[in-house]
Formats: sequence, structure tokens, C-alpha cells
Amino acid sequence: MEALAEPKLLPDFCLSGGGSLLGLPQCLATASAARIFVRVVLLPVNRRQIPPEVVFEWTYRLAGVSLERQEAAQERLAGWNLPHAASELAPVSADGSLGAVLLVESVDLLTARGIDERRLIAKIRRDPDVWPAWAEIRAAGLLARFAPDDAQLLLEADRAAGRHADFTFAFSGDEPRHSIEFKAVGLSDPEVEFSERVAPMLPGLLPRRGINTMHVEDTDFEFRVPREVRRHHRREAERLADNVFPTVRGIAAAVIVGHGTEEAYTRRLANRFREALDQLPAGDACWVAFHWSNGAPIEMVQRALAATDFPDYVAGVTLMGSVAIPGRLNDYLMWFLAPFSDEGESQWHSDANLAEAQQLFEIVNRCGGLRLSYVRVPWQGAMHDFLHRAGRRRILPFNLVMAPDPPELVPPRGRRA
Repeated sequence: MEALAEPKLLPDFCLSGGGSLLGLPQCLATASAARIFVRVVLLPVNRRQIPPEVVFEWTYRLAGVSLERQEAAQERLAGWNLPHAASELAPVSADGSLGAVLLVESVDLLTARGIDERRLIAKIRRDPDVWPAWAEIRAAGLLARFAPDDAQLLLEADRAAGRHADFTFAFSGDEPRHSIEFKAVGLSDPEVEFSERVAPMLPGLLPRRGINTMHVEDTDFEFRVPREVRRHHRREAERLADNVFPTVRGIAAAVIVGHGTEEAYTRRLANRFREALDQLPAGDACWVAFHWSNGAPIEMVQRALAATDFPDYVAGVTLMGSVAIPGRLNDYLMWFLAPFSDEGESQWHSDANLAEAQQLFEIVNRCGGLRLSYVRVPWQGAMHDFLHRAGRRRILPFNLVMAPDPPELVPPRGRRA
């Protein structure tokens, strides 16, 4: 595993509604038809599936999760008799295979704290979309993993009394209970619309090998990338392909990063805060927890918190989630303590390498935004689809950064969220 001290070179370029940046010619307007989206985005995923063992191998290379863990997760999932969850978490992509691992292992963490597995499975069964329930269980599992050993975890305590949180930590002695309400923040309708508009460009940006990343500064601006520009940046990605992490050399990846959606993400967070407050019991120390989707840098989340009125019984807000970089998967829990402010000190703790964890987090935090990805991997002498994030799934199981974004290509974020 290579250290992240020196960011790898990327053949990135940036599109702007106001003109050209970094020598890119003026963008041209275009209309993205639904039939094009189906032809070049949906159909390739449906007809070029690779065997599970190949997905397991490349998921291991991408995130460092062993083949044994992935196989065991699929066996457990099959035993739960949840056809819709088994379909969503099938080992046909990294999202499915790794999503199954994170769900199954989170259920194990929660049952080790005394929660009945059948109740957790019932929660998944009641959710036709799977992913909101997945995000809640995954976040709760992370909390259970890092909570004090003497903490008792309760599922939907005091449900019969009316207002109740999703999970409650109870402690011995006089220490108050801590109630935690979980909320998932998925893609908004405008983000889905942007994704469907630009996702057909991903195959045209895909190099034969290497990673090609395009930054779009204004997601409201309609554009197309001229053929000669696409060809130039594909060739640049191929020329620099040996600069990517060794574990994923040989992949071909195209990424479109949409900026300008970060403020909308923080507004949705604030709306979710208010929804959570309606469910939290006023007698406990209460927390609002979110599955971290990296939709906005943490500084914008802090400003949104500082601008929101919270009742006195709210102890704080936590964001939790996972980051995949080539060869490893890191879990993060971020705690924001009341009273909220957009200033203050940060305290870091790590069960691994603290400096490395901070450095990785800063890289991923800088890469905040809407990231559409199309990744293909070699198998039997040909390239095959491995990961396709085109806006059809609003909640993603992990944040993915295959190579860090150069700072000069990340638009500045304003002071107001």
C-alpha cells in the first residue's frame, strides 16, 4: 500500500459555464436524450456482468476487503430470505459486494450488543429500496463498534410511548441515556437530473487504461465535450496510467465530479435535522446521526449546524461512513458537539495510524461533491464493467476516491451554506 504523501498526477480538466479553464475550449450546449442514457449507460451494465469471483478479486484490490469476507457475506445474506436485498447487494459490482459485507458485519456488531437479529432483518424487509435501512444499520454498527463496552444498545426503545429514537445507549448508574436518530441523505432530484444528463458522457471519457476525471463547476450548465478534447484527455490518462496505485493498475475509469451541489447537500442536512427532532424523546441526551456520503466538505456542514436552532436536549450530531482508496477501506466517525459553531478545535483519535487517517480524510474531504464513476476491469483478455455510479442509486455504501483531486481543480466554497 503506497502512502498518500504525494498525490498522484491526474489528467483532470474543469468545465465552467463562464468560459474555458485550463485551456479547455468554450463548452457547447447539448441535450441528453433518455434513449442515449439507456443505450450507453444502462444496457452495458445489464449485459456484461462478470463472475462473482472476479468482482471479489477486484473489490479486494479496490478496498482491501478479503475474498473470504465477501463470500461469507453473500452466504449470510442468502440465508435471510430477502430477495430484494439480495438483488441490490449481489456481487455484480463493488457496490453490491462491499455493501453486503458492511451490512452483514454491522448486523453482527449490533447482535453482539444484544439486539435481536430478527428485528434488524425485519427492518430491511420493510424497506423496498433497501438502502435507507442499509444506511441506518451500517451507521448503528459503526457506533456499536466504537461504543464503551459497558453500554447497552436498545432498538427503538419506548416505541409504545410515541416519540422514540432509532437506537438508544443505556449505561449503568446515573448517567443519562443517549438516544440516536439516524437519517440518510441521498442524492437530491436536481443531482439525479444532472447525473442522468451527463452519465452518457462517461463511456466517451473512458481511457483504455488509467483514470480520467472531469470536473464540472456548474451543474446547472448544459454542455458537451468536443471529440478532440475527449480524445486528448483519454490519451493523457493512458500516458499516466502507471501513476495510479499498484493494486488497481490495469483498470479503466472515467469520473465526472459535479460541483455546485454542496450547498444543496447542507440544506438537506438541515431539513433532516428538523425531521429527526420530531422523533427524539426530550428526556434523553439526544444525537442526530447521518450516513456520510461526502456530498459536501465538513466545513460547510459545520456552518449549516451553526446556522440551525437546536433544543437544549440535543447533545450533538455525528456523521459516519467509509472511504475506499485503492487497497484499503477506512471507517470514520465525526462528532459535532452542541452548542455548534463553525470554528473551534478538532480532536482526532485512530485505532490505526493517526497521521495517515488525518491525511486520507483531508484528501477525501477536499474531493467532496457529486462523483459519477464508470470503472472497467480486465478479465479473460477483455475489459468488463465493474462499477457504475450513474445517479440511479441515491445512497452509496462508501465514498470512493481512486486518485486525489488536484487542489487547483476544486472550486472554492463560499462562506455561506
